[in-house]
Amino acid sequence: MEALALFLIGTVTFVLLWSLSVSVIAAILHRNTQNPKDLLVYQSMAKWLTALAVFFMYLMWISCYLHQLYPLIIPDLTGEIEKELRESERYKCCLLYTSDAADE
Repeated sequence: MEALALFLIGTVTFVLLWSLSVSVIAAILHRNTQNPKDLLVYQSMAKWLTALAVFFMYLMWISCYLHQLYPLIIPDLTGEIEKELRESERYKCCLLYTSDAADE
């Protein structure tokens, strides 16, 4: 339940970010544009570009959020992988080039 609440808080944050950025850009364009026809074009373009930018920021956030919630790499708590690695020939060959050789 907590994960869903955090997801909704993040989603609402990006919706607010989009609405704030659209209103700020619209105000700046309204102040700096002389021709009313150009103003409509610029505001429409600004609305879609900020929506696209916020969408991709949201996509990045949701990707990071989900990877923290359900990690793809899980640590090996038993140490079996480390034991297998230390016994392999490849590890012994790599010891010549690393600082692990001093440990053994």
